[in-house]
Amino acid sequence: MPDQDSRQIISDISVLYELSLAVGQSLDLRTNCEQFIRTLMARKNLAYASVWVRRRHLPEPEHLEKETDGNDLVLVYANPEFRASTRVLAEDHPLTRLLEKKAVFSVAASDKDFARVATENELGSGVFAIFRLGEIGMLKLFSMTREARFPPQALNQLENVLAKFTVSLEGCLAHYRMVHEITERKEVEAALRQSEEKYRNVVELASDGIVILQDGVIKYTNSRLMKLVGSTSEQVVGSPFTSYVHPDEAPKLGDNYRRRMTGEQFSSIYETVLVRPDGHLIYAELNAALIEFEGRPADMVFIRDISDRKQTEAASMRLAMAVEQTADAVIITGTDGTIEYVNPAFERITGHSREEVLGKTPRLVKSGKQDGAVYDELWATITRGEVWRGRFQNRRKDGSLYTCDTIITPTRHEDGTIINFVGVQRDVTRELQMEEQYLQAQKMESMGRLAGGIAHDFNNIMTAVLGFGSMVLDQLGENHPLRHAVEQIVSAGERATNLTRQLLTFSRKQMVEVRILNMNAVIMEMYQLLRRALGEDVELVTLLDDETGYVKADVGLLQQVIMNLAINARDAMPRGGQLTIVTAHTYLDEAFCRAHVQLKPGDYILLTIRDTGCGMNKQVLDHVFEPFFTTKPKGKGTGLGLATVYGIVRQCNGHIEILSEVGKGTEIRVWLPQTEATAETLPVELEEKVQKGSETILVVEDEDLVRDLTVRILKSLGYHVLEAAHGKEGLALFEKATGPIHLVLTDVVMPQMGGPEMAERIQQLRPSIKVLYTSGFTESAVLERGVALGKVTLIQKPYTREILALKIRQALDEK
Repeated sequence: MPDQDSRQIISDISVLYELSLAVGQSLDLRTNCEQFIRTLMARKNLAYASVWVRRRHLPEPEHLEKETDGNDLVLVYANPEFRASTRVLAEDHPLTRLLEKKAVFSVAASDKDFARVATENELGSGVFAIFRLGEIGMLKLFSMTREARFPPQALNQLENVLAKFTVSLEGCLAHYRMVHEITERKEVEAALRQSEEKYRNVVELASDGIVILQDGVIKYTNSRLMKLVGSTSEQVVGSPFTSYVHPDEAPKLGDNYRRRMTGEQFSSIYETVLVRPDGHLIYAELNAALIEFEGRPADMVFIRDISDRKQTEAASMRLAMAVEQTADAVIITGTDGTIEYVNPAFERITGHSREEVLGKTPRLVKSGKQDGAVYDELWATITRGEVWRGRFQNRRKDGSLYTCDTIITPTRHEDGTIINFVGVQRDVTRELQMEEQYLQAQKMESMGRLAGGIAHDFNNIMTAVLGFGSMVLDQLGENHPLRHAVEQIVSAGERATNLTRQLLTFSRKQMVEVRILNMNAVIMEMYQLLRRALGEDVELVTLLDDETGYVKADVGLLQQVIMNLAINARDAMPRGGQLTIVTAHTYLDEAFCRAHVQLKPGDYILLTIRDTGCGMNKQVLDHVFEPFFTTKPKGKGTGLGLATVYGIVRQCNGHIEILSEVGKGTEIRVWLPQTEATAETLPVELEEKVQKGSETILVVEDEDLVRDLTVRILKSLGYHVLEAAHGKEGLALFEKATGPIHLVLTDVVMPQMGGPEMAERIQQLRPSIKVLYTSGFTESAVLERGVALGKVTLIQKPYTREILALKIRQALDEK
């Protein structure tokens, strides 16, 4: 659509064209004035207009009460008539003197000259526009609704059409003089011929093409039309007008002609397309009127070439469509900063409608978060005529903040003066949020890799500590003086092992047993445990939606998430409070998932845990998921609670979000993918009795302590054991063995040759051989080395004598 300026230009052209048609319709002075003035008042919303003529151009008027000088101005027409209080303005009147100095000027009620030019009744407010009509006289126009003077542009537009009005007045006055002064017929006829010739010249020299039609045939045409259609008068006159009209437009023109000739009232101005004999198209505006020609009704049509205007309109429309439909917000302001235009994208981004912001300044969306020096630098830059680029944090209508990259460009007039500022703003809030999420995910992934790497060596060490410790305990009696010390060593090892598991859980590498779980059932089974953990001064409220559904997760890890969050909430409410656990089904759409890069659209279970505690500030929120970060006093927390929760949620392909404000509590939202219910498999429980055997086992382990421990445990269980320090040595032992080897127990990652490669070569030699892997590395490291994980094929370090005995027996007994 054309913008407001384009529509105004088109409207102004239409008005001027209609005024031009209203000129010269009659040689009677009053009739001529009335037709023109009524059209002008209606189209320009005027309250009063009057035409004044120099006394010397008029015959002796009978209505004048006093003698007048030849240069005095005499009122010849006023609309409405009752406002005229003075009918003669002397040559020395202030208004007459002003008119001698300025051919065109405007005066508002607030101007000192208003009283000097207001010669009418009851005009105490409003604005005058006064024009000198050549040497003939003057035209006064008055607007009751305006407060400021008519702008120069409006005065200039009217000057062009008033030139034609002046010519028509000359014709009327000439007719007047002939009627009153020429007494003899020949003189009257000569004057009429002269007047006719003048009007013929006006018609012939008109900028618009003019034709007269009778019965659809051209009876008369001026020279301008012949130039438009590229033909001579002999070719044009007598031919059907539709022969010069595009075939698609001819039916419409013929129908309009018939309706007009029958007296039907409808718009006489419309557009069409003309065709020259060479095929060139001309976009034209037609303005038709009924007249009498040679004693018969005829149609007089004014034809204006608007091809250039149509091209301009098309270009303006393309530009307007581009601005209206662009995804970036566009703001156009005046040089004082007042908003003159905003596009739909601005409305969508800010929440403010176009009507709400027009006439105001961009401070409407200012958030107060920006340094004032930025605005000073911005204003200084654009007022120098330079382009400014920067970033703002603004506020939407609903109060929410958004960040936008902004470019402000000054636009100049042809003379170089700055007339507007054009701002283009791109909302980058979501991109910044995604960038922040990505950086957070990278940071957490790096920490997870570090934790996983540490866990490998640590697990090897703790395997030896726990294994040898357990073996020593088996050899010590209940009353042995060293038994307590060894028990403390084993207990410390178990605590260290739990710490390692937390690190692995945070890094999302923990070996887990995934099952289909009913979220509500998990919470209800934990209710009493949570009740005791929270204490009597914390009220526990559960709001569980029956339609919540199922998730795929390790039950222990899911319970750990709920318990960790509950304990954190309890610590935030030292004087008591309320903890609320809510479950609900939700669907996450594309828009939500685009803003949360780790999620995919689909059905989710939303677990919400709210407390009424002390809350957290933004600085704390930025670090809550980092391992070992804690706000608790020394000795009160490890800082792994929320880090572990983060790892478990990510391991379940979910997302966690924390909303908190100091003094107003904390709300934690956890989204977990919803799944369909299936038959559940019960977890495998360890048997209390250690199972023994007599088979031959090849142990391949690069860590000497772990290999020594493993060999001792297996021999104590009755097994025959061969041992190797790496894959190549293990393969060589297998090839040289004279007796049967029933099982290969191998570490996954070893120097020279890893466990999977060695196992593959051994199985090529004996496909039926059974292989059991052990590793202190993370799950991803094991999977990367081609090990298919299951309940029997892998023992996670550190392990105890009982676990090793059970897994060995299960592997040997498996069919």
